[in-house]
Amino acid sequence: MKNALLCMAILLSFVTNGQKADAIVYYNKGLDKSFLKDQYGAIADFTKAIELDPSFANAYFTRAREKFRLKD
Repeated sequence: MKNALLCMAILLSFVTNGQKADAIVYYNKGLDKSFLKDQYGAIADFTKAIELDPSFANAYFTRAREKFRLKD
């Protein structure tokens, strides 16, 4: 039983880390789009990063910055 719980905990940590890694990918895509002046695309990518990792403070900040640029 202990082994099964340990395996489940390890698998859960991999899933969580995978979601955070995916969030970073979307965040970086958002930064690229921001640099190219594609604010709407950047906002969409930052929003996806936040969905994958709700504790991703930089994604909230940069999304807010892009919305501010659009006067939204």
